[in-house]
Amino acid sequence: MALALVSQTLTLPPWPQVAGAGGEPTPSTPSPLPITLILPADVDTVMDAYLAAGAGDADPYWARPWPAGLALASALAANPGLVSGKAVLDLGSGAGVAGLAAAGAGAAAVCLTDRDPWALACAAQSAVATLGERGASSTISTRQLDWSDGNAVADAAAASPGGRGWDVVLATDVLYDASAAEPVAVALGALLAPGGVALVADPARRAPAHRVAFADAVASLRPPLVLESWTAVGSAGELAVPDAPGTTLVLTLLSRVGGRGTIGAPGWP
Repeated sequence: MALALVSQTLTLPPWPQVAGAGGEPTPSTPSPLPITLILPADVDTVMDAYLAAGAGDADPYWARPWPAGLALASALAANPGLVSGKAVLDLGSGAGVAGLAAAGAGAAAVCLTDRDPWALACAAQSAVATLGERGASSTISTRQLDWSDGNAVADAAAASPGGRGWDVVLATDVLYDASAAEPVAVALGALLAPGGVALVADPARRAPAHRVAFADAVASLRPPLVLESWTAVGSAGELAVPDAPGTTLVLTLLSRVGGRGTIGAPGWP
């Protein structure tokens, strides 16, 4: 069953203003690169296609960008130093918004990962639509990956430039299910290079208990990840995201080593 695809160019929500060194507001920075997504025209047709293929347990919700992905994309556009020149893996990338924003912010390499091959096929087309053929081929790769499959996660870490893991791992809207907390934490620990940073974004009101379970799972990792920042973004005005007005995002920064502080990124809590 062929899926009808449509092109959607995103206007990213503005990043909330934060106080500068003198206490004055720092203007939000618009995305320097419009993100164009190639997505199914209708989510229901994706589900119909799964049923026709005998994959009724598959999840069609990658077919729309989710709130935390849009928010983290805005954060990366406003703070390119988080990813510029680095090797980035987007875990559970879905539509690929955060990973494409990382590429637009100057990441040296971006790997979009998802368990669904249809999601990856659309994300690859979105990369070409956003970055052009040359930019997509030189920066973007895709990889089918289920974060609960330890062997597949280890292979994804080994596939990083240099083979020692990824400098930055992005994970957005991945804690919607309680069962995801532990495998996501374990996957982040396995995927990060020494000194690497994970940026995890989740809507604050969706499932706070899942974030608690995630934090507990992170604390039990060996070698450990350090919780650098766990902040509800919204103190300077809530970040409005399409289809979820007034959503406040919890941004979690985890690192393989401690003492990084705000890692030199203006606007980061």
